[in-house]
Amino acid sequence: MNRRVLLLGIFLLAGCAAPYHVREATDKFSDPAGPAFYTMSGNAIDYRDPLGAIKTSELNAYVMRARTTGKILGVGVDLFIVSTSPSGGNWLTVRVGDDLVFLADGQRIAVKAVSSSIDHSVTGALGQIYTDRYDYARYPMTVEQIKAIAFAQSIEFKVQGRNGYETFPRMNFKLLDSFMPNLQRFYSEQIEPFL
Repeated sequence: MNRRVLLLGIFLLAGCAAPYHVREATDKFSDPAGPAFYTMSGNAIDYRDPLGAIKTSELNAYVMRARTTGKILGVGVDLFIVSTSPSGGNWLTVRVGDDLVFLADGQRIAVKAVSSSIDHSVTGALGQIYTDRYDYARYPMTVEQIKAIAFAQSIEFKVQGRNGYETFPRMNFKLLDSFMPNLQRFYSEQIEPFL
């Protein structure tokens, strides 16, 4: 009995945090004269499925650095929004130029999407068909903006798309306990040492 309670506790705790992952997105096929690109992955915003069966919305920071000098050439965030509904609903459809607005300790920080895409998947369970719709967008920032966001004591953000908007944290959710620490760690390890 105690073992079951312990396993249940571990399972529940795992759902409250997203692990910290950073990967280099450049490889041997990338332009050797181009920058090295490092990005977070899996930084779930307000929900994480510990089994990985349900895709979750993520906000992942990135940095581009010169290969020879390590000098920072660009920073920003990639936003991946998942909308799940039983047959229906729609994409947010973020377009190039649409806004992502943060309120970081009350300071308004607005950035615009420079790339975007949509995708979907369809699954069925217990006689019900579910459609997952994915919006992806990239938002460049300044180093000062990403630092203000990463180290804010209070953070909210709103992403605008052609079909409306989404605010985070969403109603009836709170930001994951790991969300801000992951952004802070990325800034401290991948950006700050190269300033």
